[in-house]
Amino acid sequence: MIGGEGPFCHSCADELIAAATGWPRLEGPPPPDTFRGPDGIEHRMVYSVLRTPGGIEVLAEEDGWAVDEGYRLALLGTHDADVRSMFDQLRRRLRDAISQQYLDRSAHREGRIMGGMDVEGRLVWRDDGPGYDVVVDGRRLTWEEFGAALEPFEGWTFRLSMLEIDTAQ
Repeated sequence: MIGGEGPFCHSCADELIAAATGWPRLEGPPPPDTFRGPDGIEHRMVYSVLRTPGGIEVLAEEDGWAVDEGYRLALLGTHDADVRSMFDQLRRRLRDAISQQYLDRSAHREGRIMGGMDVEGRLVWRDDGPGYDVVVDGRRLTWEEFGAALEPFEGWTFRLSMLEIDTAQ
């Protein structure tokens, strides 16, 4: 909170931060975009921009989904970053993320199964109790569902790598 007041919308918070710091006001976000995935599903992405203690964050979240579902990508830049360039880069990353489908429908059981040798997603806090779920291809999966998606590789060795937030899906 700023000055003991709040919470504020992104634009109102930016106005107060700009007045206190001398930084210029942030440009507004671009209008929503729609991207079609390889499975034919359209993903409507809504953008926002905000100033954080570490810099400017541009964010794309899939419209119509709960906070921890759907596609969500963010980039963090310096306080003097070019916001338009950041959104251009974010759109390219969105296209790449949505064009890559890691899970296919399983032919022999209900649910999803890995379609290749790699899978990428993000961890999200489970709302109904302690622990985490994963979001892959914009779909929220429990660890049990995610484990079932790995079924073709039972007995194989695997490597888990953690990536920066700006590459999260």
